This record gives sequence, C-alpha cells and structure tokens, in this order.
Amino acid sequence: RATCALVGLKITEWGAQGATSKDDDCDAVEERQIRKRGTDPSMATRGVQLNMGAKRGTNDIKGSGRFFDTSHSWQANSPVPAEATSYLSQVNQINSVQDRGLEVGGPIWRDHVWAWGSYGQNDIKNLPAVPLKAATGSPILFPVRHITLKDSNAKINAQLIPSNAATVFFTRGDKIYLGRNTSPTRLPETGFNQSGPTTLYKLEDTQQFGTRFFLTGLASKVDSGFQFLPAGGLDVVS
Repeated sequence: RATCALVGLKITEWGAQGATSKDDDCDAVEERQIRKRGTDPSMATRGVQLNMGAKRGTNDIKGSGRFFDTSHSWQANSPVPAEATSYLSQVNQINSVQDRGLEVGGPIWRDHVWAWGSYGQNDIKNLPAVPLKAATGSPILFPVRHITLKDSNAKINAQLIPSNAATVFFTRGDKIYLGRNTSPTRLPETGFNQSGPTTLYKLEDTQQFGTRFFLTGLASKVDSGFQFLPAGGLDVVS
C-alpha cells in the first residue's frame, strides 16, 4: 500500500485508499521522492512512500506562468463504433480543457527570509457518451461534465541565525466535479456534484547544536474531506 505525502505530511485519503485528499498543482512541486526502503518513521503506514516537496523563495525574484487550452474543434473525429450504434448516439468527447497557473518567489529580507506563492486552476469539460432511448431512437441529452481543480500555495522560509531554519507552509486544494457518476446507464439526475476542499498548515523549526546533533519541532493540521450532493436535488420530508 502506498502513502502519499506533501512536504512530509500525509495526504492519503482514508475514505478512498489509493487516492489523495487533494489534487496538487504540478508546477508548484519542486521534487518528488519515492521510497520503498528506509522509509520515514514519521509516516503512520508502511510500504511505498511518495513525498512531494513544494518550491520556495530565494534571493532572486523569479516566477513562471502557464496557459494551456484545448477546444472541441481540435479533437479528432470520434464516430460511434458500429457495434454501439444501436444504443449510443455519441461517444465521450472533449468540450474544452484549460490549464492556467502562476507562481512567484523572492526575498523578504535578503539572506534571511524568503516568500513564495502559487495558484493553479484546471477547467475540464467533457461531453459524455449519449445513449439512445430504446422506444424512439432519439438521444437522451446529457449536460457537460465539468471538473474544476483549484490549488493555492504559500510558503515562508526563514534563517535568522546560521544554526536555525524555520518554515511556514499553507496549501488549499478543491475539486468541484459536476455530473459525477453519470453514464449511458445512469441519467444526469442520478449523478452527484462533488466538492471539497482540503486545507493544510505546517510550521517547522530546526535548530542545529553541532555537526552531529540537531532538533526539529513540527506542528501541522490537515483539514480534508469531500461531499457528494445529488445532482437531482434533495427531497426534504417534513
């Protein structure tokens, strides 16, 4: 069983083993560490461990931005397979996909305190497979399946004296999925609308007492969870 961590803090989803409690912005990750032996004792579970480290500010002010766009018109033609023409009028297709983000970092107090932050958002809109009504042969109209991923990060590193280093880190991620679990056998009103978010806080300080001894203190909080709301609405019985 694999354990996923962000900046050393476990983010494996307890309710869905194998998944994480938040979707990370890949451009905000500095490195990825995969361990299968000699694992970190701070992890509560054994097995393979994947740890992602966030970027940080330096003495140079620098950053990057991105924008990617894919429209329906750029997708190759996707005809319905011959064996499915009796029950499908359309296969899965892209409506539009956009990925945009920005990250920047630099010094607050040169050589002592640095700051970094980022924001990323993905908008993924798909046209699901459309089934035919058995009686009339006309298509059942499905709404666009829309997924929005939002990810915010902020980090401050401080080294006020040569023997001490401190880090304050914050991240918040949300996944908004409209029309989850719909399919040719499940009508739109039987699907779910998913949302989060997950928020993580971390405060860490390391004091070095010599070449062979140092002490680290860590305080963190992970507030995660998600909800499924019926796409067809809630019935309230009084």
